[in-house]
Amino acid sequence: MRSVTVVYHREDEGWWAESPDVKGYTAADDSFAGLRKLVQEGLPFLLDVDAVHLSEQLADGATLYSSFKSWPFRGGAARESFAQPQNGSAMPAMSL
Repeated sequence: MRSVTVVYHREDEGWWAESPDVKGYTAADDSFAGLRKLVQEGLPFLLDVDAVHLSEQLADGATLYSSFKSWPFRGGAARESFAQPQNGSAMPAMSL
């Protein structure tokens, strides 16, 4: 698994990201959520690896916390674990 730092920048028109670890890499989107999705899906594809460990930062130096440590690519969509509550509906399991 490869470790990559991504720095997110906010502009009037939206958000963009760059990585000091991947020369020439940039991505942009109107929303922060959309940009993170582009980064999480695009970096493993670009680097041709199964998963990427992301260290995410804002341009002001703040480090983002994420409960996800790696983003799988070749195995398809990221897997989620589910708990079965008493009422029978499935909901994501959480660990703190």
